[in-house]
Amino acid sequence: VREVAGRLTQSGRIYGLSSDILPVHVSMDGIADCPIPHLATRLHSSRNLLETLLKSVRTAVIENKIEVALFPPLFLDPKIVAWFSTELGIPVTECLATHEPVAGQRLWNAVQQALIGMGIGLFTGLQIEPVFSTNRAVSLRVFQKDGWSLIRADKFILATGKFFGGGVELGYEAVKETVFDLPLYTLRASRPVQRRNQLNLLENSFADPQDWARLGLWVNDSWQVIDHNKAPLYENIFACGGVLGGLDFSKFDVGLGFMAFTGRECARGLA
Repeated sequence: VREVAGRLTQSGRIYGLSSDILPVHVSMDGIADCPIPHLATRLHSSRNLLETLLKSVRTAVIENKIEVALFPPLFLDPKIVAWFSTELGIPVTECLATHEPVAGQRLWNAVQQALIGMGIGLFTGLQIEPVFSTNRAVSLRVFQKDGWSLIRADKFILATGKFFGGGVELGYEAVKETVFDLPLYTLRASRPVQRRNQLNLLENSFADPQDWARLGLWVNDSWQVIDHNKAPLYENIFACGGVLGGLDFSKFDVGLGFMAFTGRECARGLA
C-alpha cells in the first residue's frame, strides 16, 4: 500500500482529480504482525477482531481527517466493506491486489455467480466416484446430503487447483489426485509420485524449486492428461490451472494469470 500510495502521490492526481494520499499504519492491540492472507482469514471468522480493526481505523480517520479509505484486500465479503463505510461515514474500498494475494475466496464467489448467471449447475459433494468405460470417463457419482447424483458429460475438465483447492491430496504417506485418481508427476519423463517420501522434502536447497510444489498432472498440446510416456490416459479428461505439474509458482513471476490463461486456452480448445 505504501508503494502504491507513493507512486500516486508522485503523480499527484487520481482519475483527473487532485488528491493527497496518506499511508496510515493502523496498530491492533493483541494482534501480531502477520501476512495479509492470514489476517484476512481471521477477520472473516471473528466479529470481535473486525470491531477492533474498526475502532483503530476510526481513530486514524479522525486524527488524519481522512475523506476516503483505501484498504489492502482484507475483506472477503463485500458486505463488510459496506459496513465499514457506514460506520466510518466515508467511502471505503480495497486494493484489487497486493504482493500477498487474497484471491481465493473472491474468485470462488465470482465463479459461483458466473455459473449461476449462465445456468450451469453447481454441485457440492461430500464424496466423488468416477465411472469409466475403456479409455473414457463416463460420469461422476457425487454424494450429497440427500443421496447420490450422477453427472454425465462428453468431456471433463479438471480445474481443481492443488493443495488449497483440493485437487491434490498430500497425505501423511500417500499423495493422490482427488477426482479421477490420475497419476501425479513433478517433472516430465519422471515416474509417477504415489508416496510423500518421493518428494525429496529435505534434499533440495530452499532457494531451488521444490518437488512438492511442482507436483501435479501433465497434459499434452490438447490439454489431455497424459502419462510419463506422453500418452493420453483417457481421451476425454483434460486439465488446467493449479493442478498442472512441473512449475513451482513461488519461484517464478506467475500467479492467477497462469490459472486464467490455461483455463481460457483449455476451454477454447475444447469448445
